[in-house]
Amino acid sequence: SFVDNNNKYSKRLIASRTVQEILQMELRESNIAQANKRLQDVVNEILIAEPAIASVFLLREDGVRFSWENRKANLDVVRPRDAPWYAEVVRQDGGLIWRLNAGGVMRPKGAGEAYLSLIRMVNELASARPIGVLIINVPLDEVRRSYNHIAREDVLEIMVWNPEETLVRFREPALADFVGSTEFQSYSMSTFVKSLGGIDYLFTRTGSELWQYAIAMPMNDLTNPYGPVNRTLLPIAALAFALIFLGSLWISRSITIPLGELLDSMRKVQSGHFAKVRFKSFSEEMRLL
Repeated sequence: SFVDNNNKYSKRLIASRTVQEILQMELRESNIAQANKRLQDVVNEILIAEPAIASVFLLREDGVRFSWENRKANLDVVRPRDAPWYAEVVRQDGGLIWRLNAGGVMRPKGAGEAYLSLIRMVNELASARPIGVLIINVPLDEVRRSYNHIAREDVLEIMVWNPEETLVRFREPALADFVGSTEFQSYSMSTFVKSLGGIDYLFTRTGSELWQYAIAMPMNDLTNPYGPVNRTLLPIAALAFALIFLGSLWISRSITIPLGELLDSMRKVQSGHFAKVRFKSFSEEMRLL
């Protein structure tokens, strides 16, 4: 999933020997370009594996910043400690948080652009002391698209959110309002049925440390799971029946009409009429007869 993939990418970057070394080494004008080149090689592996990533920022505790941007954005923070989310990231003890536009410290340059940012503290592997912060930004539209592809119009809806942000909202407003209600929170079961607007929905909800997920499906789609198949097969069956009926009618007429003409000629023979019989036949066997 999107969350799991970016979580793995961030762990890979944090554990990289190159990242660990450059976040702790003394940087000077003579070696900063080389440090950036070494980091670029490590980050490129992530950017190639996940093309949806728009930018990656690596902030040292002393305020030195490294950035790799497919889409340009301004980061309005110098030292990680100055960011409003810094204390929360420290409390995660190596964990991560998700924020829109890096928790307000990033300003996208494109009009209407918005990004979901993974923010994670980089700790020294030996002592676990903070040595920097990693920020991975993904366009919010790409995040929503990654979830929406599993939802089917009028059949299945999905909602993804946490107390800070809503990634994907139910298309039906009544469903979204219900998820935000205290009644939704009061259900102790992970799966339950709720009637909204005269329609019974089967709700399934689950969650992780970072996100809450809810799926809603109309009950009529559950009581008749073969409805779409039936709507497709019934016209095909009707057409097949019509073709079989017309075929049998054609076959019967190709046999009964010539036989009727032969019977008439035999009756005429009994009356002394020996004229040659002429009739139309669709088969060689009937003409030989």
